Amino acid sequence: MSCPEIVVQFRRLELKSYAEPLEFDRRLEQGLWVLWVAKQELDRHCLTAAEIAEVLTRVVGIGVGARSIEQAFKRAGSRVHAYGKAAACYGIMASGIEHIRRITRDEAQCVNVLAVAAGEYSTSKRETTSFLAAMRCPIRACDPYCSPRTLDMLPTEEWQHGPVRFLTRTAHLSPNNKGRLIRSVRDFSREFPAFEFRDYPDPHLHDRFLLSANRFLWLGHSMKDLGSKDSFVVMLGADVATDLYQSMGSFFDARWKRGRAIT
Repeated sequence: MSCPEIVVQFRRLELKSYAEPLEFDRRLEQGLWVLWVAKQELDRHCLTAAEIAEVLTRVVGIGVGARSIEQAFKRAGSRVHAYGKAAACYGIMASGIEHIRRITRDEAQCVNVLAVAAGEYSTSKRETTSFLAAMRCPIRACDPYCSPRTLDMLPTEEWQHGPVRFLTRTAHLSPNNKGRLIRSVRDFSREFPAFEFRDYPDPHLHDRFLLSANRFLWLGHSMKDLGSKDSFVVMLGADVATDLYQSMGSFFDARWKRGRAIT
């Protein structure tokens, strides 16, 4: 099927039941949206990057080229499957559909739970990063058990404009691990200045959580250890648990003031 044909077919569709693709900030979600609609409405299980770009440009009104779609899908992980090598044809997978559905729900009303099975290190990292990327700045994060691996999970592209405040604790680390973490944080902060890290001095800091403008993320395990044991990640909209959201915000702010900058 040529690009003009897919454009004609999309123009005939009634799309009011779908999210507005103009609301998506990233090419990844825009491309996933096209694949999702094509699969649901046209029974097309794969499209080329050129076809996706044509739909976004001619139907939606988002100017984009095929190369941009290809680059975005390189970061898609298990959400997209590429069929063939030259002029690859892309199909949306179940996790891609869930990703689109998740981020298009009312953010303040959302409830999402991710079960993390022991041994699934790559899957847990990919899926947790997807949860994090759906959170909008400003970000307040607390994880007292960090390592350089924690930094690898932070969605720097989505959070690049910040502000991002990250509270951790280093007193329990061995001298070598503490030095390694501090050096990694310094290098990370130089590259991504919107991120600020502080070291909390007291031993009673334990919970792992993140707060955005309208979401609360609760981690059953520290980010660096996700996948080492059975665990979970829970995302709640601010309106789902208002008291919890507000109390954890106050909890974080009080401890942030006592933290020492890691520089």
